Order: sequence, then structure tokens, then C-alpha cells
Amino acid sequence: MEGAIHFDRPLEAVLAELKAIAATQAAQGVILARIESTQEKILMSQADINSAVSQENAEVADLATQDAAILAAQTALTAEIATLQAANPGVDTSGLVTATAALLTAQGADDSTVAALTASAAAPETTAATSDNPGIAN
Repeated sequence: MEGAIHFDRPLEAVLAELKAIAATQAAQGVILARIESTQEKILMSQADINSAVSQENAEVADLATQDAAILAAQTALTAEIATLQAANPGVDTSGLVTATAALLTAQGADDSTVAALTASAAAPETTAATSDNPGIAN
């Protein structure tokens, strides 16, 4: 037959190959959807982590502010006791001195607690991966 077009492969083979390509694209679409879903989980988790860290940092800063205010009040109390002792040498202030010393001791423990909280707030958390993909926790 003159003028007829001849193909190297039968039309059925080309059609089968196109179907295989379409099936591969569909499978890739499913995989891409799973990747996007996992990415959304990671981004949502990161936003939750960022929010929690911000809140924790604000609370630690507030504790440090309160801690400093308590220490300043205790220092002022100690100064007032000293002024009272100087102005009234006959007044027994031993109970006040003992109570103030106990407050200062408690304040030292509070300072340690605030320091520990500050350190833990600054430390990054690590979590084990629970997914088939390393580094992705579900």
C-alpha cells in the first residue's frame, strides 16, 4: 500500500503504554497526597510547639519577675529590721531576724527552681519517630 502510514509498534502497545503511564501518574498522585498530608501534620505540630514554647517562655519570664520582686521585698524587710534595731536597741527583733532568714533561705530554693525552669524552657525537646518515615512522629 502506497501512501499508508506504517507504525513501528501496534496501536494496542502504544495504548497499553499510555495506560501504564496514567496508572503511574495516579500512584504518584496518591504518594504526593500522603506527602502533603504528612507535611501538614509537621507544620501543625511545629505551630503547636512554637505556641507552647512561647507560652512557657512568658511564664518563666513572669516567674523571674516575681522572683526578683520577692527578693527586693525581702531585702527591704531586712533593711527595715536593721533600722528598727538601730533606733530601738532594747526591742527584741530576734523573731523577725529568724523569720527573714527563713524567707531568704526559701528564696534561694525558689531561685534554683526558676533557674531550672529557665534552663528546661531553653532546652530543645526530642521525640522518637513513630512513623515509617524517620523523623516524622504521628
